[in-house]
Amino acid sequence: MIKQIAAFLLLLISGLLVLNLAIGSDRLFPSSNTTPRLDDGPDPKGSGSGLHVGKADGGGVSRSMRMRVSGSIEFISERRIILPDGSSRPLRRYWLRAEDSRLHPDETQELEEVRVVFYDVGGPADQPTPKPSGLLEAKRAWIEIAEDETGRRRIAEDKEIDLRNVLLTTGSDAEVPDLRLSVAELLVLSTAQAVHLHTRNPAEPFDLDLGGSRPLHLKGRGLEALLPSKGQQKSPSVETDILINSDPVLTAISPSRTTRLSASGSGRYRENLTSGMTLIRLEDKVRIEGLRLGIREASGGRAEGDSLQATLHREGENETSTDPDSQTRLHKIHLAGTPDIPARLITPDLNLSCQQLDSLPSNDGEIYLFSASGNPELLTQGDRPTAFTSDAKIHLVFLRNHLSPILGSFGFPEWSLGPLLDQLAIFEGRSSLQEEGVRVKASEGLEVLRNSNIPGFLTMNGHGAVEINEGEGGLAVRGNRGFFLHATPDRETAFLGPRVMNSEHHFQVQHADLLLSGTGTCLLVRDKDTTNEIHLRSPASDIDVQLSSGRGQLTQASRLDARMGSGGLSALEAAGDPCHLITTTAEGRVETTALVMQSQEPNVWLFSGSPARVVSESQGILTGKEIQVFQLDGQNALFLATGNARIEFSDQPAKKSEPTTRKSTLDAASIEIIPFVAPPESIAPYARFLPSFAQHLHQRPHTSGYLFARGSVELQDHAVGSNKEILASGKILIMSVDDGSGCITGYPARFQRTGDQQALSGVASSIRFPATSSSGGSLMLLPEGPLTPRLTIQGSSGSLARLSGRGGTTTIESRGPIQANSKVFQMADLVKIKSLLPDGSIHPEGAQLRANKVIIRRDPQTGEALRVFAQGNTNLRWKGLRADSQELSLNLQSNLCVARGGEREAVITLPDQTSCRGPWVEVNYLTYEVRAWKTLFTEGRGK
Repeated sequence: MIKQIAAFLLLLISGLLVLNLAIGSDRLFPSSNTTPRLDDGPDPKGSGSGLHVGKADGGGVSRSMRMRVSGSIEFISERRIILPDGSSRPLRRYWLRAEDSRLHPDETQELEEVRVVFYDVGGPADQPTPKPSGLLEAKRAWIEIAEDETGRRRIAEDKEIDLRNVLLTTGSDAEVPDLRLSVAELLVLSTAQAVHLHTRNPAEPFDLDLGGSRPLHLKGRGLEALLPSKGQQKSPSVETDILINSDPVLTAISPSRTTRLSASGSGRYRENLTSGMTLIRLEDKVRIEGLRLGIREASGGRAEGDSLQATLHREGENETSTDPDSQTRLHKIHLAGTPDIPARLITPDLNLSCQQLDSLPSNDGEIYLFSASGNPELLTQGDRPTAFTSDAKIHLVFLRNHLSPILGSFGFPEWSLGPLLDQLAIFEGRSSLQEEGVRVKASEGLEVLRNSNIPGFLTMNGHGAVEINEGEGGLAVRGNRGFFLHATPDRETAFLGPRVMNSEHHFQVQHADLLLSGTGTCLLVRDKDTTNEIHLRSPASDIDVQLSSGRGQLTQASRLDARMGSGGLSALEAAGDPCHLITTTAEGRVETTALVMQSQEPNVWLFSGSPARVVSESQGILTGKEIQVFQLDGQNALFLATGNARIEFSDQPAKKSEPTTRKSTLDAASIEIIPFVAPPESIAPYARFLPSFAQHLHQRPHTSGYLFARGSVELQDHAVGSNKEILASGKILIMSVDDGSGCITGYPARFQRTGDQQALSGVASSIRFPATSSSGGSLMLLPEGPLTPRLTIQGSSGSLARLSGRGGTTTIESRGPIQANSKVFQMADLVKIKSLLPDGSIHPEGAQLRANKVIIRRDPQTGEALRVFAQGNTNLRWKGLRADSQELSLNLQSNLCVARGGEREAVITLPDQTSCRGPWVEVNYLTYEVRAWKTLFTEGRGK
C-alpha cells in the first residue's frame, strides 16, 4: 500500500514542481492577463530550468522565454522515450491547469482550482502512446518562491507546499490502480531523501482507498508521513513511516473477507518498500476485525485491546499466490490490554481474554497461533459454554490455517479437510476448565483439540495432578499423572494417567454410589444416554472401592469395571488374587474373599473363584465356586453358593466373651441362606421339595433366617468340648439359621447323632430334625418317597441294651413316620423292630418286634427305655419268649411283658414252649412267672 502512496505523492510533488518550470528563474510579475508574456532575451545558461518555447533553428539552438504567471495557467510536461531502434520520441508526462494564480507579498504563489492529469506509457514498444493514469485535484495550493545561488526564482524545495481540499484518483489500468485520496488540508515537504507530509490540523480527517487485486482503505484524523524518494525506495532498508493522530482505520478487502484495524487513539504505519512487510502500531480501544482463523464465515474473527503492534504483509506486483486472500494479510500481532480493557480474541465460537495477546504466522504467512498471557481466560460458545483459565499462558492454534497451505501444495483444497479437529488450545501451568457444573483442573497444563464448526468433537490432554468434578450426582476424578479425553456427540472416553499400567500413577474416582482409589490405569467412558463406565487396572492389586449406603468396602483388586446410569451403580466387576469385600449390616460384619466379584444389579453380588468365601459374624463362613448375595434395604437378604458349596457356622453366645458351644459344617452342590426374619410365605417356595416341611413352616407365624441346600448335602454338627455330633446327608436340606432345626430329603436322606448313651442314625426319603440346642425336639423320619424310614439305635446300655442284645444294634422300620426325641420313640404303620449283630444278622439275644404302632417311653435324663407299647397285630420274639397279641407292653424296669387280646386272644409262649392263651397275659421275662386272666395254659414239651 505504501508503495502506491509514495508513488502518488511523488507524482503530486512532480506536478507541483511544474510551477517551478512555469515560473522560471527570473522574477515574477503578477498580471491579470491569462496569456504568458514572452521574453526574447537570451538565456544565460542556454536551456535552464525555466520554460522553453518556440522552434529550433537550423543550428539546433532554441529560443527561450521566461514568464511571470498570474491568472489561469495550463502546462504540458513531456518526456523522451527511447525506442527499440535507438531513436527517441517525446511522450506526455502530465498536464496541469490552474484556473487562477497569484503571487503574494510573502513570496508565496497561490494556485486555485488545480487539476493535474498524469500519464503512463502505453501501446507497443515501437509505437508508445501516452495513457492517462491519474488525476489530482486541489481547491488551492500554496508554494513558496525562493532564489537559488544564481539568482533565479524557483519553488523553494525546503519549504512546505500547502494543499487544500485534495483529491487524487487513478484508473483501474494505471500503474497505481483504483487509488483515491481525499484530505481537506495537506502540507508537503520534498527533500532529496524523502517526502514529508502532514495535515495542518491534528484532527483533520483523511481518506485513502487503494483498489486493484489487493484493495486497502486507510483513514483517520491527523496525518504525518515520511515517504522515501523514488531513488531511495530501491534500498532494502528504507521504510515509509505514517503517523495517524487519532481514529486510525485500516481496511484490507479480499474476495472472501474484509480485515479491518481500528483504534480511538494514535496509529503508526511503517512499511518496508522492498519486502512489503509493514509494522502497525495502534493505541487505545484497538479493534481487529475479519481475522482468518479457519472460520468459513466472511466476517471471520476479531481482536480487541488497548494497544497493538502488528505486521502486515502485502505481496509485490510481481508476487503471485494461489490464495487471493494471501496478497494482503496480517503477519504477526502483539495486542496488549489493561485491567479495565483486556486484550481479547473473539470468534463466533470462542472468546480469549488476557493482558497480552501474541500471534505467529504459518508457512504461508497467515496467522495460525495466538498466545495469551497475563490472567488468560478462554470461553467457548455453543450449547455448552466452557471457560478455560491458566496461571501462565494459553496458546490457541488454528490448524486449518496451518494445514491448508501444506495440503494446497499437493492439490488438496481446504474443504477436503472436512470435519477436522481444527482448533488446538494449549494451557500452560496450573489450568482449569468449567462447563455446566463440570470442572477440570491440571497442575501442569492442558491441551484441547476441538472442531469449531461441529460441536461435540473434542480431544483433551491434562498434565500433572488433575481433577475432574461433574458436580452433585456426577463423577469426581483425581490423578497425579494427567489424563487424555476424546469426545464425540455420542461418546466420551477419558484415560486417567498413562495408558500403560504404572504403579506410580495414583487415582481416585468418586460417584454418588462409590469411591474408587488405587494405582495403575483408569479408563472412563460415557455414552450419550449418560451411562458411565469405569475401567481400572492395577499392577499392585491395590484398587479400593468404598460403597455407599453401608454396602461396604472392596479392597485388593487388580481389575475393576463398573457401570453407572441415572439410577446409580448398575454393574460392577472386580478381580484380584484374591480381592476382599467387607460390609456391615444389622446382623454384623460380613467379609467376602473371591477372585472375581460382580454386582450385576444394584442389590445383587456374584463372587467367584477357587473358592469364593463369605465370612459373616451371624451366618458363619460360606464358600463355593460362585456365591451370590442379594441385598434388600442395605441388608443381606439372600446368600446363594454353588459349586462345592460349604458353610461353617456356630451358635451365637449371648455375650461375645462367652465361648462357642456348637460348630456346624454343611457341604452341598448349592447353598442358599435367607438370614433375616421373613413371613412364611416367602420361605414356602423353598419347601416345594419337602411337602411335610411346608406344614412346619406355616405353624410358625414368623420364621428366622433359613438355609436351603441342594445336591450331595452333608451336614455335620458337634458340641465343642465333647464327642456329641450330628451328621446328616441327602439331596435337599432346609434348616433354620437361628436354631439349627430343619429337614433333609434324598434317596436316601441320612441322619446320625452320636455322643449320647444311645447313638441314633436314621435313613428315610425325608428327615426332619430338631434344633441343635433343644433337648425336647423330635427327629422325624418321614415316608415321603420310595424308601421305608429306618431308625438305628446302637451303643446303648441298661434296659435298652437288653432289647438290643449284647453288642447288638436296634433297627426300627416303619411305613409311617418315625419320631425320636429324649422322651419317646414313636412309630406307626407296620413297624418292625430288629436286633442285629454287627454283621447284620439277627441277634439271638435281641428283641424282634412287629406291630402296627410302637411307642418306646424314655427317661429324658438318661435316655433309658422305660416302657414299650405296641398296638395292632403285635408279634414279639425275645430271649426265647414269643408274644402275639392285639396290644403289647414291656415294662423294662419291672421286667414285665403284658399281652392283651382283642378279637383274638393274646398268646405268650415261654422258652420251654409252654403257651398261655387268654384276653390278658402277664409274664416276667426274666423269671418267666406268669399271671393271666381266663387263660388257657398248654404245657410245653420241655417241662
